Amino acid sequence: MVLDLDAINESLREVFTEESAELIDDLEARLLSLEEDGEDIEQIHAAFRAAHSIKGGAGALSYELMVELTHLAEAILEEYRTEKSSPNAESIALLLDSVDWLRKMMDSGNPSTFPREPELEELMESLKGHIGKHDAEQSDVEAAAKDSGDDSREHDAAQGDTAPDGTTSSDAAPSDATLSGGYSISFRPHADIMKGGNDPLRILRELHEMGTLTGSCTESELPDLLDLDPATIHIAWDLHLSTEATEEEIEDVFSWVEDECELEISAQAPSAETEENQPAQAVAETEGPSEAAANAPPEPDPAASSSSSGEDAQSEAPAKDAARKKSAKSEQAPSRRPKAVVRVSTDKIDALINMVGELVITQSILGEIDDDSEAELDAQQLSRIRNGLRQLARNTRDIQESVMQIRMLPIADLFHRVPRIVHDIGRKLNKQITLETHGEQTELDRNLLEQLSEPLVHLVRNALDHGIEQPEERQAAGKNPTGVISLSATQESGNVLIRISDDGKGLNTQRILEKAWEKGLIPKGVTPKDEEIHSCIFRPGFSTTDTVSEVSGRGVGMDVVARNITNLGGQVQIRSEAGKGTDISIKLPLTLAILDAQLVRVGNETFVIPILSIVESLQADPNRFLLIANRDEGYRLRDRPLQVLRLGETFGLTSRSRSEEQPKMMVVVEVSDAQLCLVVDELLGQQQVVVKSLEKNFRRVEGLAGATILGDGTVALILDVSRLIDMRREHQRRGLFGASSYQVSGALQ
Repeated sequence: MVLDLDAINESLREVFTEESAELIDDLEARLLSLEEDGEDIEQIHAAFRAAHSIKGGAGALSYELMVELTHLAEAILEEYRTEKSSPNAESIALLLDSVDWLRKMMDSGNPSTFPREPELEELMESLKGHIGKHDAEQSDVEAAAKDSGDDSREHDAAQGDTAPDGTTSSDAAPSDATLSGGYSISFRPHADIMKGGNDPLRILRELHEMGTLTGSCTESELPDLLDLDPATIHIAWDLHLSTEATEEEIEDVFSWVEDECELEISAQAPSAETEENQPAQAVAETEGPSEAAANAPPEPDPAASSSSSGEDAQSEAPAKDAARKKSAKSEQAPSRRPKAVVRVSTDKIDALINMVGELVITQSILGEIDDDSEAELDAQQLSRIRNGLRQLARNTRDIQESVMQIRMLPIADLFHRVPRIVHDIGRKLNKQITLETHGEQTELDRNLLEQLSEPLVHLVRNALDHGIEQPEERQAAGKNPTGVISLSATQESGNVLIRISDDGKGLNTQRILEKAWEKGLIPKGVTPKDEEIHSCIFRPGFSTTDTVSEVSGRGVGMDVVARNITNLGGQVQIRSEAGKGTDISIKLPLTLAILDAQLVRVGNETFVIPILSIVESLQADPNRFLLIANRDEGYRLRDRPLQVLRLGETFGLTSRSRSEEQPKMMVVVEVSDAQLCLVVDELLGQQQVVVKSLEKNFRRVEGLAGATILGDGTVALILDVSRLIDMRREHQRRGLFGASSYQVSGALQ
């Protein structure tokens, strides 16, 4: 058997990448909670465990810089755990910066080659400065108190302080740590300990850092090389640790593997040699600092303290050479982003397996009929075929829904990115802000979640910058000085509704209207409904902000938000009330892969319109057609003029509806409060369609979002309603609409 070490390492890297992303998110969430409640010991322990796990996994993969940074963060969290210091704004800010750098390292694709940037070095120095800071401050206080003492205190020190039992400090027994003979440790890890991400070598390294570690390993169960599984442990260790650490501190080193090993830790009695050295140690304690330092033996080299013989020291040289070669190889390796991974619950997988089983049974029934039918089918066989086909249709539909469920993830994965943004921007703008989230378990297609991230972040940043007022401004308006931003998600039939709301000052409707008049978006002097005025902020380049903001710029970018959401097949609406706040609603389909659609015929071709974009369908009244501004075709629908788009002319297709005898069918579509009448020849019905990329299989065509294959094998093109509305606006401004058309019929040949 040939071991593919590269494949094994790649597998370990993928597992670590997946788990570290969750651990980093968890660490960040715990730190944000600690900033609000620094006395929550459970949050402190959870944050420490997350940092400890990240460090352990990074160490196993030789991500040295990542280990170094996480170790510093872990040291500060350890001081929180042992109550040597308490969480404060300064140290939490440094730990959050560490989280950002850990993300950068993982996003780089190869943390082993991540550069030691000056900003990172500066952060690590700041972290080092915070480690032991409390002890240093306490020492300064004690030194100041000692210096301020009188002569009688010096006399007491010379004579020896009297202990409760009548002895003096010079006669008192040395500490347990001084007299201790160390600890005997029997460590027998289970064979599959590494499959959980734990590395015994990392544990040995941590023990080595606590003192002098010696011992031996048991190799009796080690298999032959050809049978060796590198992910399985076959050895055990009998160790001796000389340290001043307590037994509880040693147990903490094994806290992550206590259920995956057999462990015995016992304190050893001091040896005779140790007892002989006790008087000298006691004398050294009573000597002045300079004398003690002069008489102290030289510190052992940490690199050599773990070896007990010359042979062990010689064996280190090849190991170091191998480590250097491994490091050089990793530096030369190209950065590769890990494959995207989705965790799926076993319930969903079990359901899918059961449905596949039903499908196999149906196939078996139909197969038997095919084997028996050498002649023409009789009525009984035809009945069995029909029943089998109906069952096949049900099975296919169930499998389709089940497979789509595998791609569904809770929207909590998206919402969890927001608290950090609220925290950082709130501090930068000196605003007091509370974040509320609801419906975090609402599920959405994974691809939608990824593409929704940027629009959501932009909307939250806008609310933080322009929506929420300063505390004193809120108090003057009779509000709570702490503003509230709320994120919620609910499922409505086949759609998900996401709302981003705040209780800030709301939009300045009059200012937006004046800007819209100035830009010609609304005819001068016309005052439409507030909703239509507010929707102007989603137009390209629209802004009412006169000064540049570091957080959200000049307002430019809301058009990108609207475009991204409509590209996902969704809609965005905005409602605002002066002095009370703003509410932005995003309506999205559950998935992009399957679409609920209305089929329409235009000429000899079939088009697909997403149901989510359709307001209504109707038979057109020829008397209601009109001209808008004496040039653009429109249609009066319930006394409201709407622009008209003839799909046949737009895409260069022959339309049979041009004859006056045949009535025209119209489909009214809407995106972000903008409506448009599409003229079609015939409504064919509604069904679910599987979306295929037109760009990958043909080329990009303006006004089309993709294609699908119908039941009869023909190709139908899916309309991009948002882009059609934009195209209509562009041609209206240029006066060119109808002068050119898009020849797409060739794509169907």
